[in-house]
Amino acid sequence: MTPTKDLSTEGTETFNIILRRGSSSGTVVATFSNVEITDGSLTPTITPAANSVDEGSSLSFTVTNLGPNGTYYWTINHVTTANADFVAVNGSFSLTGGGAQDNGTGSFSLCAVADNTTEGAQTFTVSVRSGSISGTVIVTSGSITVNDISLTPAFTVTPASIDEGATGSFTVNNLG
Repeated sequence: MTPTKDLSTEGTETFNIILRRGSSSGTVVATFSNVEITDGSLTPTITPAANSVDEGSSLSFTVTNLGPNGTYYWTINHVTTANADFVAVNGSFSLTGGGAQDNGTGSFSLCAVADNTTEGAQTFTVSVRSGSISGTVIVTSGSITVNDISLTPAFTVTPASIDEGATGSFTVNNLG
């Protein structure tokens, strides 16, 4: 009997084994009580370098306790953001430092796009998955804010109305 490594920290668990003769409902020949499973798993974590990122900047993440070495995948979960707010909305990274059954560590970065549109702060989360960008979610970050550093371009005309043949001025602000 081999307990399954479940990647959840739950402490020591116990179970009983009942040995029967002939079938699973046959005569009990032996009972082993309170067999312990020592918890070697650590709960997976994803830690962003900060809880916010400015438009036009990158944000790095550290992921720990995922499982064995290999390739894992990250995906952005839009709360109020959209695909256009990021250079890429998914990707992959390698987990290292673990073994075939040990927990390892990995990291990746994402970049928010400077879009020159005033839209206010927006939020998203990031999930780490196994198998593919649509695979099983292992861990999801808390909410992260994209700080809006853009100003919507403004176009002004002075004066507000111009007579035929008269001269007016045009001003454009916040082009980036």
